Amino acid sequence: MYPEVVLPAAPEEFKRSASIDTVAVCLVEIERGRLRPIEKLGEGQFGEIHVCRLLPVTDDEESRVVAVKSLRLDCGDSARTDFEQEARVLTSLEDPNLVGVLGVCFASDPMWMICEFSDRGDLCQFLQDHVAETTLSKSPGVPTLRYDDMFVN
Repeated sequence: MYPEVVLPAAPEEFKRSASIDTVAVCLVEIERGRLRPIEKLGEGQFGEIHVCRLLPVTDDEESRVVAVKSLRLDCGDSARTDFEQEARVLTSLEDPNLVGVLGVCFASDPMWMICEFSDRGDLCQFLQDHVAETTLSKSPGVPTLRYDDMFVN
């Protein structure tokens, strides 16, 4: 026979972390006519990603460069739900080191998510373009990766 194993009880102060309440997150609908494509950046999980110019609503605003993530037209309901969920989660996050969601175009297909554009690229590309700063990486002209370079001050 095997000895009886008794699992310890969870501490009283233990609480499961609550997930982000994305249902309550307000998504700003942006008119498609305000977006002017500049170039295709690549492909994402849901579809293509383009750099676009977002035209201002009023004369006292300036246009700005944004990244537009689109949902493929042939996606099913599950992908549509996941895309909307991603938009809601990213909209709820506020951190200077993350690109923010400025709004969406969900009123008609294809669904678009309009995000801030970072001229530094994505994290993967940034890491590929830099080598870790060590005594071995002091070659002239080689971009190094320092902890300070990864964050907005």
